[in-house]
Amino acid sequence: LNFSFPSCTDTGVNSELGSVQVLPHQIMLWTRYVMMMLNQKSETKPDKVQLDRQSLLHLCLQYIARLKWEHFSQGIQNEILSSVNGLINAAVNRRDFSFAEKVFNKMCATGLKPDLYTYNAVLRAVVRGRGLQRAFQVVQDLEMHGLEPDTQTYNALLEGFCMNSELRKGEALLQRMLEGRKTQQPSHVSFNIILSACGTVGDVRRALRIFARMQQAGIKPDNCTVLALISAFGRVNAPFQKGTPKSRMELAQRLLAIETYMTRTKIQHTRRSFTAMLG
Repeated sequence: LNFSFPSCTDTGVNSELGSVQVLPHQIMLWTRYVMMMLNQKSETKPDKVQLDRQSLLHLCLQYIARLKWEHFSQGIQNEILSSVNGLINAAVNRRDFSFAEKVFNKMCATGLKPDLYTYNAVLRAVVRGRGLQRAFQVVQDLEMHGLEPDTQTYNALLEGFCMNSELRKGEALLQRMLEGRKTQQPSHVSFNIILSACGTVGDVRRALRIFARMQQAGIKPDNCTVLALISAFGRVNAPFQKGTPKSRMELAQRLLAIETYMTRTKIQHTRRSFTAMLG
């Protein structure tokens, strides 16, 4: 992968390290500390907090760049990889997609081999930050390194298709997952992603097909599934059309069907689902 990013020497942090030798426990401690900073929520002096966070992020990159993997046992490498994976995932959850890519590139440049978890984390960053074209390159690179896409890999691509309103391609990918290996089978998250997208664009027929496949596959729904169903079927009318007495009656029947389904599957209402029903 060829992600472009600014040099860390431009941050002014490089001089703090000098010629210090970096030890395995240091990078693990630093990655965990930076993950804590990524998850930190501060209500005071936001500019200073942001500055401190960015300084720590770049310092962490410097630590990663100085590691000499060939001097460490495989067990130590695995522990460090786990810490770096957690750092990438924390950056993605905070929507700091650029930093997630920087960590990934630094890690690869030092010779540490990414695993499937690493690729899936950076794939989420690429899908949300750069789009599907770059995401396909990540998947290609993953396969070139002898790894096989799993459910999480395909979920990231599903999210990309749905973000672009390419539901036909998303549905085709979902079918591919159903026909794939055990490690590639769709989860309730997979179905929720595309069901939510169907609700967003008002594609009721596709939502019915997707939900039928979910039941046929024996996938247990959750509250997010219910929210997606309400979004897809809880319209009194099609977009840009006025509701009629008949459409309102159909809406009431659909909502009653959802309630009956929830009762049968023992899914409890949440505040969000109850509000959606009333809306």
